[in-house]
Amino acid sequence: MRTTEAGTAGGQASRRPLSIRFVDVGAQRLRVAVWAGGRGRVPLLLFNGIGASLEMLMPLADMLGDIPTIAFDVPGVGESPPPRLPYRLWMLARLASHLLDQVGVQRVDVLGVSWGGTLAQQFALQNPRRCRRLVLAATAQGALMVPGHPRVLRHFFTPRRHNDPALRHRIGGLIYGGQARRDPQLMQSLDRCVKPASR
Repeated sequence: MRTTEAGTAGGQASRRPLSIRFVDVGAQRLRVAVWAGGRGRVPLLLFNGIGASLEMLMPLADMLGDIPTIAFDVPGVGESPPPRLPYRLWMLARLASHLLDQVGVQRVDVLGVSWGGTLAQQFALQNPRRCRRLVLAATAQGALMVPGHPRVLRHFFTPRRHNDPALRHRIGGLIYGGQARRDPQLMQSLDRCVKPASR
């Protein structure tokens, strides 16, 4: 188990006490971040968007005050090595539950962003006693959703948007909308939060 210097991740500073370490969950090694919080508070487990490392969640975690917070790089993303075999959402939900066992956490609130929202729903389905509350942000809720436009969705089928900063800056407004369309500096400010993703 390796622990990084408290308060930093990938060279990015956190405003809250932070511990980043590698945890072996069965045969899979996971890079895990734990932000300290108030005693007796239910921790918040964060599930990130597809291909995004835990650095992308640092600004959110910094705003959560004294809520204990846990995030991890899923296999093949950030600094968690790729798995030996392809995986499904139910496998990742089970992996997350085993990770909580490893870090000594029994019950959590769960927040999922984008693709992580789908994983968060799977986690809640598989772990109804372990998941107290579920929060979904910019995600899909199932078959009744309106799918995105094909010219936007095609950028999600490759890790290139995580691995090629020039492409990320060019398509950021198209994918993320809102302020990303009007402020090119916003996408550049994310560069320090993005780690290359594996296929």
